[in-house]
Amino acid sequence: MVKISEIIKQSGKYHFVYMNGKKPVYLSGSNSSSEAKKMALDKLDKHLDKLENARIYRVVLKKISSAELKKDAKKQIPLMGGPICGIVETYRIKGRKIDTSNREDDVNVYFTVKYLKKNLEIKRIDIKYIVFAEYLNFTRGFGRINTVENLRRKLKK
Repeated sequence: MVKISEIIKQSGKYHFVYMNGKKPVYLSGSNSSSEAKKMALDKLDKHLDKLENARIYRVVLKKISSAELKKDAKKQIPLMGGPICGIVETYRIKGRKIDTSNREDDVNVYFTVKYLKKNLEIKRIDIKYIVFAEYLNFTRGFGRINTVENLRRKLKK
């Protein structure tokens, strides 16, 4: 199996997605946060005036160490669902910039070993699914372990 860190590096660690109505629009992805942000703003450049106070989502891919996963598995209520965590951060567009000072609550969505064995990469469509699920509040709830497979199942209903 490909190393987890390589999967993140190939896919890009930082991704920006904008919700256009009920349609997630993938804007950018990069291993550099500032580069991904700049690319996202460049794509939205013509529309930024109309998007004042609109939400924009950043998904940060983070490797979960095997030690952390083992430790979590021993807990009475485990909270981790796989070796890669997609942290969904919600921001607002202010002026012609992404306002990172007023971040809303983050949500964690996990890419399972089963997903990674099947795909060997993190697909853009799954980044969009994660954001869409967060937009619909499918990712909220105490003790809920969000995985990409579970969210895709919920969204197909």
